[in-house]
Amino acid sequence: MAALKAERSTAPNDAKAAAPPREPERGQVISYQVVMDARRRPTLPADLLSSAHIDGSEPLFAHALGEGRIVLETRDAVKQRIRDSLRAKTKGKRNLSEELLVERQAEAALES
Repeated sequence: MAALKAERSTAPNDAKAAAPPREPERGQVISYQVVMDARRRPTLPADLLSSAHIDGSEPLFAHALGEGRIVLETRDAVKQRIRDSLRAKTKGKRNLSEELLVERQAEAALES
């Protein structure tokens, strides 16, 4: 099996490389190089997971985002991304949950 190697790409000197993981500032991206083994399995560095507030016990959802890009997300992150997308599409003009409730109430009234 090939050896796995992960390198933090934002460590300008050895003192910073040995420092504990820090919370990235808003908008800041901390990048790591991740190498896959012979079976195409990547190992994600603990600092990377910690920076993303992923504890490693929950399943991650993966999707390809164009050529050469893979995104891993927690279930909560996927839910929030969908909510944000729907909110952006309706631009505050529609309340989808309220519309669904009204439809269900109308259907229930027809059935009774």
